[in-house]
Amino acid sequence: MLKNLFLLFLLLINISPVLAGDLPKGVKPEQGKAWNLAPVPDSFTGEIIGDTYTELSFWNVGQLSGDPVYSKAAVSNNCAKSTTPGCGEGAPLEGTFSGGPDGVITIESYEYKLKEGKYFEFITGGKTFKYTIENPEIFSKYNWDGSANAEERKLEDSGVTIENVSRNVEVNLPNPDGTYDEKNWKLAVDLDDDAGSLPVGTHIRTWAFGRAVLSFDDGTIFKMAAKSEIVLLSPAAKQSKIKLLPGAY
Repeated sequence: MLKNLFLLFLLLINISPVLAGDLPKGVKPEQGKAWNLAPVPDSFTGEIIGDTYTELSFWNVGQLSGDPVYSKAAVSNNCAKSTTPGCGEGAPLEGTFSGGPDGVITIESYEYKLKEGKYFEFITGGKTFKYTIENPEIFSKYNWDGSANAEERKLEDSGVTIENVSRNVEVNLPNPDGTYDEKNWKLAVDLDDDAGSLPVGTHIRTWAFGRAVLSFDDGTIFKMAAKSEIVLLSPAAKQSKIKLLPGAY
């Protein structure tokens, strides 16, 4: 009986996944998503007939964890967010992610290279596509190289300033580690006058009759309507620097 229990114990050791084999201290597995919206040309005329929305799903730790579950990555089409006629989702294509803010997703013979934990770059047919990470804090809040304390790192500058705000506008600045906290909401009019541009990950929302103007460092502006919410993305994601969040207030 004791011999059988000992053999069972050894078996469990052998089949249990390694949860943090080569992970830097303090890093925890968190799931992430990245997206790309690309125009689709007609195969005959070359005219743009719509956009296709593609998603990447992965775990921040990837193969660094030593766990095959966290090593998995997938790419899929989201027809609900695509405008291409006859969009077909099909089954996701699966592959692996090496892990970390400079890791690589490999799916079949294709590679999606992560750039400083902000976006994936995919090159095919001489064209470059960028997949913006929806929750970059899964990389930014951790110290991956051990060279500095993650809490001492500065938040990335979005290059966006907020102007012409009414009393019905609120902002939620990210924590020092880049994470979102529902308790951080404050009136936009209470921001320091010399605050400058807002950090990446800032949420901005307008209530009834609320208005705000966002100014980008390239000279463009974005006027927020009432009852809307956006989050500021990394300037490195050239396709979009803001994300409109669902819901009304």
